[in-house]
Amino acid sequence: MRYRRRDPNNPVLMRAIAQYLDGISDYDEALEEVHELLQVAPDWFMAHNQAGYIKHETRPEETKEHYEKVVSLRPDHYIGYYNLACVYALANEFDKAIEYLETIVDRDDLTESYRIHGWNMDKDSDFDELKKSDKHAKRFAEIAGILNAGRGA
Repeated sequence: MRYRRRDPNNPVLMRAIAQYLDGISDYDEALEEVHELLQVAPDWFMAHNQAGYIKHETRPEETKEHYEKVVSLRPDHYIGYYNLACVYALANEFDKAIEYLETIVDRDDLTESYRIHGWNMDKDSDFDELKKSDKHAKRFAEIAGILNAGRGA
């Protein structure tokens, strides 16, 4: 934290602190840190991504707007689409969740972005209910197979 005092407007450091605070379940402090982060870096896609992630625990109704902002700021990166899929899956809006996942699969830049980050959506608990859905389980497995292809997953 003393580095934060040395460089109080460093958005990368602020994001790391917010992640740490969230990781130790200090949600009030994490929310405060992410609020300051958004003031310092309102046009940084990862600031909005971090805000959505932290608000997922405390203010789930606000997460979607942050992830939509991520998509508008960085339409060539998978993270906004992926996190919107998570939001919709958790809300049992499986058609919408699949739609966002299909967007990642349908665009080479998003597929590559996903693969570079080494994510494995099969292990993401946000999709647990979607994977049980008679209507959506097969398509989810197909999408996961495409995205995880070539990574030894």
